[in-house]
Amino acid sequence: MNSILSKEKKVTSLANIFKVTIIGALLGVWITFAVDLLFVCILITIISLLILKYFQLEERKFLIKIFFFALFIRFSLASLYYFLSMSYGSGGDFFGDARIYSYNGLYIARTILNTDPKGVIGSYQYAEIYKYIDYYFSEFKGALPSICWYSLRTTSVYSYFIGFLYMLFGYVPLMIKLLNSVFCVLAAIFIYAIVRDIFDINTARLSLLLVIFYPSLVFWSITGLKEAFILFFISLFLWSTLKLQKVFKWLYLWLMVLSFLLLGLTRTAFFLPPALTGCFAVFLKLRTKSIRFISMSVAIIVLYSATFTPLGSYLRNLKDAAVSSIIYKQVVSTYRGTTYRIYPERVYQKSNFNNFKIGFLEFVISYVKGMMHFLLEPFPWRISTRLQFISFPQIILWYFLIPFTIKGIGIGLRYKPNEISTLIIFVFLVSSIYALTEGNIGTMFRHRDVVTPFYLVFGAAGIANLFFRKPPSKTKSERVDQDKILPDF
Repeated sequence: MNSILSKEKKVTSLANIFKVTIIGALLGVWITFAVDLLFVCILITIISLLILKYFQLEERKFLIKIFFFALFIRFSLASLYYFLSMSYGSGGDFFGDARIYSYNGLYIARTILNTDPKGVIGSYQYAEIYKYIDYYFSEFKGALPSICWYSLRTTSVYSYFIGFLYMLFGYVPLMIKLLNSVFCVLAAIFIYAIVRDIFDINTARLSLLLVIFYPSLVFWSITGLKEAFILFFISLFLWSTLKLQKVFKWLYLWLMVLSFLLLGLTRTAFFLPPALTGCFAVFLKLRTKSIRFISMSVAIIVLYSATFTPLGSYLRNLKDAAVSSIIYKQVVSTYRGTTYRIYPERVYQKSNFNNFKIGFLEFVISYVKGMMHFLLEPFPWRISTRLQFISFPQIILWYFLIPFTIKGIGIGLRYKPNEISTLIIFVFLVSSIYALTEGNIGTMFRHRDVVTPFYLVFGAAGIANLFFRKPPSKTKSERVDQDKILPDF
């Protein structure tokens, strides 16, 4: 019997060696002609080794299988998407924003190298690229654009990331899509770790499956848009922040600060939410009454100064400017595409273009309307475009998860109030900013997906509680076991 089993093991091992050899040979031929693919493969290998090193045995098997299966699906779809867009003359991406990020990166690479990166030959396929490059040269006067959010003549750190890759590997738009796929899957693994620490293994696995295979998240990750890039740094920021709540380590602090800076320099909406979330997490970390008393005293002094001193007048003017800027962004977003309006009709008139003043009650009503649109658009009974029709099954799933999401938030606040409060504050702030500034359904749908994973996490907690009936443990021993899920550097 033992000899039969040993023979079966030998046959299995030989079969595995044969498979690995064939796959390795095919990859070797491909990589020989594509150095950028070698870089992606090395990155995937490093992530796989980290998963094998820092997760427990049963979790390794599950995570590795999901990791490679998710990457296989995304890489296949990304390649198909890229070649279809090239066939239709769309420059490697059907989304105009994604092409602009790519062209911006190409301009940055060309400016630094003082020549064209390899792959840009000047053929008819690149006519649109050169049209944009000429525009950038006239706009930036041949200099590098600054990374800044308050001027139109700037770019984001995401375009510099693309430019750096184009400098190293040439003009390879497909590589950006492959890396976005990796970013999205890696973000899902960080979210898995967050959920495992807060809830339990069943909730973490369900959350991972929902996030990693949620249709719109899959779609954004195979394009050149920056949603996957942002989602990765959001998950890294929240993971490091929650780790800092438990124990102070310099690595967690550096990761939190780095992800905060990269988020803010990638999209302007992400300056305030991470900053306030980090401050809140630090406040919860303060254990002694004296330090909390000092913190509350400072907050009261600031509030008094903002109300009864000349600083208050300055802050009120700043508040009026901020509100006007928020309304202006929402008004501008309603100029094209399928749109909606949340503010009083008078602010949409051309005569009021530079005078967006509304009362407090009007602002509250507008906020509620904006949040309803943010959470529920596109409404199933108002489907009006082809893309909305395609997304209809996902919309039904989203609506189905709403009661479970509410239940999951309640469970989390009951058993792990500090950690859940940190997540809720971040998600609430990001949702509020987009609710007040978005007016185009398509853009709002895309921007909402940077926080959709955390709504899915709360929904998974509600579903897991319903079917598994095992709430998160508050015992010290089980919390210690949960802390072993990710490295304790």
